Amino acid sequence: MPEILRSLPVSLTTLSPLHIGAGDRLGGLDFVREGRTLMVIDRARLTARLAANQRLADAYVQLCETDRPRLDDFLRTHRIQPKDLAAYSLPVEGQMGAPVFAFVKGANGRPFVPGSSVKGAVRSALLREAVLRDNGLRQAVGNAADAESRKLERRARPGRPERMKDSSDIADQRCFGRDQHHDVLRVLGFADSQAIEFSDFLLADVRVLSVRGTGLETKRTPRGTEMVLPCEVLAPERTVRLRLTQLDHLITDEQASRELGFAPKAEMIRGWMNRCNRVARWAAERELEFYRRYGASGLARWYAETLLPAIHNLRESQCALHFAWGAGFEAMTVTNLLPAEQSRAIRTRLALGRGDPFPKSRKVLFRNREPWLPLGWALLSLGEDGSGAFEQKPGETPQRPTGKRDEPPDVPQGRIQGSLGRAREKFEKPSPTTKASEKAKREQERIARRYRGEE
Repeated sequence: MPEILRSLPVSLTTLSPLHIGAGDRLGGLDFVREGRTLMVIDRARLTARLAANQRLADAYVQLCETDRPRLDDFLRTHRIQPKDLAAYSLPVEGQMGAPVFAFVKGANGRPFVPGSSVKGAVRSALLREAVLRDNGLRQAVGNAADAESRKLERRARPGRPERMKDSSDIADQRCFGRDQHHDVLRVLGFADSQAIEFSDFLLADVRVLSVRGTGLETKRTPRGTEMVLPCEVLAPERTVRLRLTQLDHLITDEQASRELGFAPKAEMIRGWMNRCNRVARWAAERELEFYRRYGASGLARWYAETLLPAIHNLRESQCALHFAWGAGFEAMTVTNLLPAEQSRAIRTRLALGRGDPFPKSRKVLFRNREPWLPLGWALLSLGEDGSGAFEQKPGETPQRPTGKRDEPPDVPQGRIQGSLGRAREKFEKPSPTTKASEKAKREQERIARRYRGEE
């Protein structure tokens, strides 16, 4: 009997800092900084303290009515220890300001990695791989995007260009299926990760580097100061656990595959990790070329000495992904995969960017006022413990760098394998079989009999 649904454990390990937001920002009333530690206030605890003291509550109302309220001054004036009100605390990496971009959290207030974010990263990678590999698809997408941009250019009002149906949307339908019911990626599903400990996070000093002449400059505010985007990030070399579900019968069952039109796309699903790795290697090489060209030697060295060797040495059950906040235009669309002249013409009509290179900006984590690491690179490993990350393949020479490095000594280079071993110790044991799981298995068997025409 064919298996209807398979559930596999998956580990996601950060290769560089990862930020996944939900739109929440922390303002001056939400946190207190003491030295190199940020303490985020528990609103319930603060409310309880205010409810018990009317004079304190009145003072807090006055604080909220000021232009730039600072909770630390308020707590100091009223001799309240921030740690008594803190929900959690994070180490501060570099400068910070307000607001702080918060990492996505569940109803229990604990951060997690949404399964939808991981699947979206896989989807984007498979889409880019298909456009890179298939000249016919690339030409069809380019022609459709070109026609759409011309139509919108004629309709747009001066100074207010209309949004084009993204060329990635056009490619998406041609690559995966015409609608959600006929989408071949229905076969793959990722559950949300387990809750992540706050000790695995830090407050990052993120800034935007933009091409200016032959180099890169940090973007500045209208006041002339460097633009700092403080955000909560999952630190490098941290591992979280998710689960992958595969509806294999949608491509193995002839009737289901024929009705949904999945047969021609089955090979994409069977080799999805290899395809993701091709895109990751291509993207990493482009980023390396970008940083070398514009003189960001530290970032170029990280790509050349850490990321690309890691991608090269991955096993078949592993893939690298570039996703979430900070991954940018390159990781999310296929417009830049079109022929250069066609891509430039589309951007010009819709005022999406001026000149080359495009995109010309990158979000980068800073340390000691210098660019340190890019954002959003992670490793996905199938298996109970995610073991074997970056293991040397038989007969291959490891492509590890030798010689001195200029980065601070705790830059995550050459230590990833050890941290994976430590992370494996944190994994939970598999859940025992329950009545609910037995019922689900019986339901799978019933569906299988129906597909075979036995019911």
